[in-house]
Amino acid sequence: MTFVPLVTMTQLNLILLLFSLLCNFSTGELEDYKISQSLFHNGKNDTCTELLETFANTSASFTFCAIKYARPIRICEQCVQFFEDVSDAHEKILKMEDESGKCKEQLMNLDRLSVIESGFEYITGLWDSASCKYCFDDTNHTLSLSNQTSFFMDLLNTTKGCFEKYQIGDDVYNKSACTACETPYCDLNKFYDSIKSSHDSVCMDIVDSMNITRMFWNMKLHCKMDHPNLDVIYLSCSCTIAALPIFFYLGAKFFTNVIRIRLQFQTRLAEMLKPSTSAET
Repeated sequence: MTFVPLVTMTQLNLILLLFSLLCNFSTGELEDYKISQSLFHNGKNDTCTELLETFANTSASFTFCAIKYARPIRICEQCVQFFEDVSDAHEKILKMEDESGKCKEQLMNLDRLSVIESGFEYITGLWDSASCKYCFDDTNHTLSLSNQTSFFMDLLNTTKGCFEKYQIGDDVYNKSACTACETPYCDLNKFYDSIKSSHDSVCMDIVDSMNITRMFWNMKLHCKMDHPNLDVIYLSCSCTIAALPIFFYLGAKFFTNVIRIRLQFQTRLAEMLKPSTSAET
């Protein structure tokens, strides 16, 4: 499955602005960013101007991270810290104030272009579209990989490690990989199916990883999984469908003979009763 977020022109312009901001960082600006991040996390000097700068920096960092890990999709796992920083900065802008008044009134209420809200809505929209919340457990407002996600990633790494053992060249693999790696691959498939059945949605990191692994199994290794039970079911259904016309015609012939015999009996009975009726008259 390929994940393609819908981006409006306003959001695209915002992305380019944030991306250019990040790309234009000099060494000194990066040091200033680290200092501002330290102050931000320590809760010191949270003036509205500093909060605005922090929001801009974290938004740019998240955008850069999302682009970097767009393929294969690892946005949820790799960009979670930037997402939390953006959320924290946005929340502080809404709640905090300095000597000039509330930050929300200074930075957002007078912003006709709604740049801050548009940027935040784009970031949260991208995060939600990737169903990233299903990758994590929210503990005390801190996102950490869920046990389910961690276990899937362990199975994924085991399967990939098995594939790598049978690599004999650039994109060339020994055919014995199909047999040797079938067990970890099947375990990965079964666990992924269990995740799908138990949740309304699945984290896009997991979905993309599973899709890539399945494509690799089928197209690169040219492996096929044996399903004897499915073969039996398929053959049984095929034989049943093929036999249906035979049963239909046999049944039609049987019921036709029954009806014919019944009609003949009724005709003979009528003929037998007819003379006696005439004699009585």
